[in-house]
Amino acid sequence: MTAAGEVEGTVRRDGGNPIEGLGVELVDAEGRVRATTITEFDGYFLFEGVAYGRYTVRLGKASAAALRLDGDFAVGAAPGKATPRVRLGALILKPLRRDVALRDETPPGGNSARGPPEEEERRP
Repeated sequence: MTAAGEVEGTVRRDGGNPIEGLGVELVDAEGRVRATTITEFDGYFLFEGVAYGRYTVRLGKASAAALRLDGDFAVGAAPGKATPRVRLGALILKPLRRDVALRDETPPGGNSARGPPEEEERRP
C-alpha cells in the first residue's frame, strides 16, 4: 500500500464567480499528468488517492482557452505525512488578456482572422 492524500481547491474568476466545467490537471515533479478532473458547479475540484510528493495543479489548456482564461496558471501542492490533505483554497483566475488572444488568432504574415487590413481593402 502507498501512502496517499488529497488535493482540493475552488476555482473562481477574478470577480469572485465560480468556474464550472474547467479541466484541472495534477502534474508530478517529472512533468507527467497524474490525474485530471473537472470543476463542479461551485468551482470545487478534488484529487483523491494522491501519492505523497510534490505536484503542480494547472489548468487544462483546452478548457482554459474555451473559457478564455490564462492557461499558464499553476500552483504547487505537496501532500505528505504531516499534511495529507492539501487545501489550496480559492484560486482566483484572471481572464486571458485581449492582446494575447488576438496574437493567438493572427496567422503568420500579419493578417488577422477577421480579414485583410484596411490598407489592403483600399487598394484598386
